[in-house]
Amino acid sequence: MTRRVFLRRRRSRKRQAHLARLRLVLEAAARVTAPHFMVPTEIVLQPAGHRRPPNAEALARRLAYYIAHTSGQVPMKALSEITGHPYRGKRGVSDIMRRMEDARDDLDFDALVTRLEENFQAELGGAGALS
Repeated sequence: MTRRVFLRRRRSRKRQAHLARLRLVLEAAARVTAPHFMVPTEIVLQPAGHRRPPNAEALARRLAYYIAHTSGQVPMKALSEITGHPYRGKRGVSDIMRRMEDARDDLDFDALVTRLEENFQAELGGAGALS
């Protein structure tokens, strides 16, 4: 059986600058979601790794990713690179998006997400993804 070795490609300076701008969008989403769940913003921005985080922490992180993707227009691949999602990369982020979309079927949760998205747009100044 052969073993695959995945080599990380070096990112160009242009790509690094682009990811830095997108990280600012994710940080804005974290600043909006973290206080609602009484979780420090720094915790929301850290990848969970292989441990199972407390429910409030996990939900705040998932909502920050979801809002950054839907309202902030941050691509899922970029989200997985920014967050260093260690376990599953883009697949992990897409699972989060699917879970959040399914959860929005609940009207109370949908109202919460809508309110957080409005706060997020106000946080960014209505600029969407930083250009």
